[in-house]
Amino acid sequence: LVFNQDFHCVARGQTSQSMAKVAAAHDDKAVLAMTDRFFAARDSGDLRTALSLFDADTRRMADGWPADAARFSQEAGENLGRRIVGITWYDNPASIARPGVYASVDYVGAYANVPEDCGYLLWRTVDGQNFELVHEEHSFIPVGTITKLSSSEVMNMKKKIGCAADR
Repeated sequence: LVFNQDFHCVARGQTSQSMAKVAAAHDDKAVLAMTDRFFAARDSGDLRTALSLFDADTRRMADGWPADAARFSQEAGENLGRRIVGITWYDNPASIARPGVYASVDYVGAYANVPEDCGYLLWRTVDGQNFELVHEEHSFIPVGTITKLSSSEVMNMKKKIGCAADR
C-alpha cells in the first residue's frame, strides 16, 4: 500500500483552486464566438470590453496592455481582415497549474501598415460554455520592414515569429 498526498501552501485567507482534472467539450463554435467578441472589441477601440475577457490574474498583470493595443491599432492603420487558421484543444495540460480545458485559436491577418499580422489567443474553460482569455500572443511585420526584404527573407521572418500559415 502506497499513500501519496499532494498539497501546496497558500497565504492565510486565500483559497486554493482544486487541482481536480476538468473535462469539458471541445466546442469550436463557442470558442470562436469568444474570439470574435475579443477581436471586435479590440478592433473598435473598446479596450475595456476586450480586457474584461481576460481572466482576473491576467488582467492584474496587464497594466500596459490597453495603451499598447491602442498604439498598435493607430500605427497599423485600417484592418484588412483576419482569418482563423487553426484551433488546438488541450485537456488539463501538465505545464499549466490551473486545471481546465484550453483552446489555442491561431490567426493571421493584415492591416494597411502591417501586411503580416499573426498570433493566437489561449482560452480556458471548465464547463465548455464559459471561456476566459488567459494569454494573447501577437506578432507582426510592419510594411517598412517588408519593403526592405526579399520575399524569401519575409518568409523566413514570418516563420521566426510564427506567421508561417498561408493566407
